[in-house]
Amino acid sequence: MCSNGKTNAAAKHTIMREMIDCAQVPPGKRLAYWQEQVGGLFPQAQVSMADPDGFEGRIAWRDFGPLVIADLRSVAQCVTRSRQDVDAARADVFELNLQIAGEGLLTQCGRTAITPPGTFT
Repeated sequence: MCSNGKTNAAAKHTIMREMIDCAQVPPGKRLAYWQEQVGGLFPQAQVSMADPDGFEGRIAWRDFGPLVIADLRSVAQCVTRSRQDVDAARADVFELNLQIAGEGLLTQCGRTAITPPGTFT
């Protein structure tokens, strides 16, 4: 259904080696597929949105030893990490996000940060 596997970097004009693209998944199944597939790349979290049938997303990534660099593009979504998710996470994982386009909103422990393009979180 979705592209999920090795890609030809020269043909895609990118250095990314693996990809998940939900374009071929029926609209009503994309969000669940996304959460299932992307869950192995990032710390455990729950993804939701007001209109799950309107979900579109693509992520390409490449491993550089213990470092993973990913290019994630999607419509707006809400990613929530519960206390259980945080407690179950590996302690040796550090996630750094760079907002390239659009605007992000990060809320943690009652604090909120708006992340315009060029912002690290």
